[in-house]
Amino acid sequence: PLDALKAEVDQRPRIAAVRKGYKGTTVVTTGLIESVRELLTKKGDKMAFIKLVDQTESIELTAFPATYAEQKDILQPGTCVAIKGKLDFRNDEPSILIDRAKALANE
Repeated sequence: PLDALKAEVDQRPRIAAVRKGYKGTTVVTTGLIESVRELLTKKGDKMAFIKLVDQTESIELTAFPATYAEQKDILQPGTCVAIKGKLDFRNDEPSILIDRAKALANE
């Protein structure tokens, strides 16, 4: 699916480049949502861990309750998205704390 969106995908850094960033920096990347794992917070709000993949790499995304509630329609498996967020590291693995997500559409 990402190949059909090549023009839009090529405008943003690849996941491989984002993975090498520094904690706390704002990053932007694109990919295909492969899986979404919903969890309930202690307060009972839904949040999610999302696996984003491109042609060569994958990275975990974290959608906290406010962001997840706002963008749940976009954050679905099989959706090609552009993600903006802060780079974080969990268990020495990079992940992105989502600020905004945008579905990519064929033009």
